[in-house]
Amino acid sequence: DLVGQLANLASRCLSDRLGADLALFAKIADQQQQASPDKRDLELRDALVALPDKVKQQFDKSEFGRGLSYIFDTLAVANKHISDNEPWKLVKNDDAESQARLQVVLFYSLEAVRIAAIMLQPVMPDKTSLLLDHLHVARQDRDWSKTRFGSGWTGVSSDSADIEKPKESISQLFPKLA
Repeated sequence: DLVGQLANLASRCLSDRLGADLALFAKIADQQQQASPDKRDLELRDALVALPDKVKQQFDKSEFGRGLSYIFDTLAVANKHISDNEPWKLVKNDDAESQARLQVVLFYSLEAVRIAAIMLQPVMPDKTSLLLDHLHVARQDRDWSKTRFGSGWTGVSSDSADIEKPKESISQLFPKLA
């Protein structure tokens, strides 16, 4: 389900063990827009670039289920991307290339989470707000215009001033149902 895909991806990518450096993501986003992406990232990048228009078109026609389905499909691509790229192996390598690749892999996955969370705000306002807090996305960067690939990280730093650190962990935010 949609929430499960979102929660799984967010909790995997935001684990302390992987060390996502959110402050680097604006720079990575810019690099990914300027150059041809690594072929390992191409499917997810293309899905993220196309997603806002696809979802908006469906939402404008009041086809909310179809719009949510596009979000779900993109999160499935992002979950596959993280599984295929194995960041848990990259983090064990100290070389600069592996560490740079780790941050790119985490960027793409968390970009999917960020975009999905913005799009899902009307459906799950409290949960998505807390999720965006975990990503340090500033309040002014949470509107539909920021669903464009790479557009929502410019105000992100590891200590974004207008965002209170969430008290709930990602796993608490989306607890598994018994």
